[in-house]
Parts: sequence; structure tokens; C-alpha cells
Amino acid sequence: DASASASGYESEKALAGLEALNLEGNCLAEWSEVETLAALPNLARLHLGGNRLKRVRYPSRASIKDEDARAPFASLRGLFLADNAIDEWESIDSLEHFPKLAEVRLTGNPVTASAATRHEIVARVSRLSQLNGSLIADQERKDAEIRYLRRVLGLVKTACDETPAPPGGRLQTGSEAVAANHPRLSALIGSYGELSVAAARKNGDGSMGDDMISVTLVCVAASAGEKPPLTKKIPGSTTVGKLKLLCEKLFKVRASTQRLFHEQTGVPLPEKLEPDDYDVAYLGVRDGARVLVEEGADE
Repeated sequence: DASASASGYESEKALAGLEALNLEGNCLAEWSEVETLAALPNLARLHLGGNRLKRVRYPSRASIKDEDARAPFASLRGLFLADNAIDEWESIDSLEHFPKLAEVRLTGNPVTASAATRHEIVARVSRLSQLNGSLIADQERKDAEIRYLRRVLGLVKTACDETPAPPGGRLQTGSEAVAANHPRLSALIGSYGELSVAAARKNGDGSMGDDMISVTLVCVAASAGEKPPLTKKIPGSTTVGKLKLLCEKLFKVRASTQRLFHEQTGVPLPEKLEPDDYDVAYLGVRDGARVLVEEGADE
């Protein structure tokens, strides 16, 4: 039917010119449903908030049937994924492959629950200029990438220490696994080579903050009674878990019940320090910082 063919052609032509698409609250659960949009040549902003998506993947070129088409999501600059169910860092790493992606929203996803999330996302996705509605300054990116690199190098060092190199000195399985979980590692070592060498030589875990920092600990836990604030010098590479053990010794509040919060100048509410295996320096604790020690249910 000639009229049907003409109608189909006009629909395809109109869709090809689409620049923004809002699919919020449509109960989308599979990323494969989103991939059907990958061939739209001018799609620049895609709103997917309030769905049930658990993962994000960059499509392969083979997924686009048109051999003359550009790369998948070739023009996509903004991807808005707030209030979904994304709970894995592999999805964040996949954002690195979108060729023009500059703005992302990820609030309300399980993967963003930690206080360290912003640093991690900025470091893992090199082209981002805006995250969750906030611009990423050049200095913030540099700081985030250095923090992230030092933390990952610490993981590599730990993996190497736990798994001795076989004859021939080939990279150990443990460190290979760390590298596989952090795809930007090689690129960041290339950008901050001297820093990475220095970090690897340190006696600690290679994480940011082997320099000593002064931290004022303020205990507000009810079970501890009234205790004066205490100022201590600690390595910036101290993990949250180890800081809790120090607070347990100082204030007699069990580490398993503690909730630590970092007070920052210019930030109205203290930020929770978590997870326990992250360095306090990586979470933004600097020399002269105040950390509140609160008490909650046993974890």
C-alpha cells in the first residue's frame, strides 16, 4: 500500500530528528528496551527516571541494523536515571563508552547510597561535566581521579601481597581482577604516572592520605555520657572501620553501633562516613576536620 509506505517513511523521518525523549515512570525494567533507541542519530537527552532499571550497558555496534549508522547513542549528551534500581559499578563504568555523554543523574539508585559515590562516578566517567544537577569543576575532577587512583592502587597492592607472583613475574590473578573491576585504571596511571609510582612505594595500602591529618572527634552518643572532644593525628589512609575502633577505645562506644559523620564548612548537614573499608581522606576528611560519633543499632 503506497499510502502506508509513505506514512511509515514519514514516521521514521520524524523519529530520526528526535532530540529529547521522556520515558519517566514507564515501568521499564530491562536495559534492552532502552537499547532500541540507540540508532536515533540526534537523540541528545534521554529521561528514564522512576523506572525499574537495574543495569546500564553500552550497546555493541552490531546491535544497530543500519550498516551506515553512526555509533550507538552517537549524540546522547544527557542521560537521566534517577530513582531506578541500579546497584552495580559496572553500570557506571559503562557510561564511559557513550561517546558524547556529559550529564548524568543517578540519585535514588542503590549504587549511590555511599558518601563516596560522587567521587567514584566522577573518576570512573571521564567526559562528565555535570552530575546530579551539579557542575564538575576541573579541580574536583582532578581530586576525584587522584583519590580514586590511590584507592585502586591500594587494592592492587593488597591483591599482589595476598597472591605472590608466579615464576616469570606475570600479573597476578588478584590484581587482574582489580584492574577488570576498574577499567579506567590504566588511563589514570597514564595521566598521573608519577603519583601512582609514589603511591605504590608507600608502606601503607597506597591509598590517598598517608600524610597525617588532625581530626577532632566529638562524641554525641548517649551511652558515652558527656565526653569532651578529642583531637587526634591519624593517617589519611585510615579506614572508616579503623577510625571506629579508635573511637571505641576513646569513648567506650562499640564500633558496631557507631555512626560517624563528617562536618564540612559550607555544608548544612554532616555527611555520613561509609562504607567501613574506605579511607577517610578519600571520603573528604581533611586536616582540621570534625567528626561526630553517634550511636545507632548494632550492625
